[in-house]
Amino acid sequence: MKKLLDPKKRRWLCIPIFLAAVLSAGALAAFGAGHFKRMEAVMWVNNTPVTAEELLLAVQACRSEVISYYYTTYGITDSPEFWVTEVDGQTPRRRLLETAVRRAARYKAEQLMMQDAGIVSDISWAAFQKEFLAENERRLEAVQKGEVVYGPKQYTEYDYFNYLHNNRLLKLKAALNGGTDYSDGKFLEAYAEFEKTMTMEIDWDCIDSLPVN
Repeated sequence: MKKLLDPKKRRWLCIPIFLAAVLSAGALAAFGAGHFKRMEAVMWVNNTPVTAEELLLAVQACRSEVISYYYTTYGITDSPEFWVTEVDGQTPRRRLLETAVRRAARYKAEQLMMQDAGIVSDISWAAFQKEFLAENERRLEAVQKGEVVYGPKQYTEYDYFNYLHNNRLLKLKAALNGGTDYSDGKFLEAYAEFEKTMTMEIDWDCIDSLPVN
């Protein structure tokens, strides 16, 4: 069961997002270390918040898919006007946001399943940030000491999120299969059951104001 959030609710959350949207790329980078990184939720899955930062990770994951869709369906290629040019009643930007919302909801649903299985205790964005910063600090210290570092010397948020989420997803599949079997069968069944009672609230006022193009 999914429901849309009344756009009149939590409207104050849009204020920092709107400010970020009108800043230049350079200013946004500076702003990111402060207010932008502390944004509140823009959607909720089973009453569990999904922050703007989490949604922007999903946007990044879905961007090439949307570009490919418009190229294969309409022969349209990426350009400065691409994201805001309406095609068949919808802009690519809007399609990207809708696709990202579905992806972010999937991520959070899987995290809730991981939490239920005891694989991770805290699935908040703040907890992820703590792990992300600690891992990069560990890697930096190892490099400075001349130690071997496997993988990148420093993770981006996007890459570390995918690394962490995919590894936990493998643990969840193994747990559902009762061992070291990482096949999808029982996981897909469990997710289908989870989805039957899943609720989702979306604050489109805030999401539409995200700096996405």
